[in-house]
Amino acid sequence: MKVFEFKSKIKNHTIKIPREIESDKFSEKEVKVILLYEETNEEHSFERITTSEFLEGYDNSDAIYDEA
Repeated sequence: MKVFEFKSKIKNHTIKIPREIESDKFSEKEVKVILLYEETNEEHSFERITTSEFLEGYDNSDAIYDEA
C-alpha cells in the first residue's frame, strides 16, 4: 500500500486531490481515506470543562471502586 499525504479543504462534501496525485492509475480503484483535522480551541475547552465537571463529583469515598 502506498501513502500520499496532502492538505485540502472540504467544500460541498468534496475533498480536492492535488494534481500531482491525480492520475489514471487511481481511476476506479478502491482507496482508504483517513481524515484528520485540527480541533478548535472551542472543542478543547468543551472537553476540559466536561472532564473537570465530571471529576468534581469524585469523592475520596469513591476510591473503593478504584481498588481491584
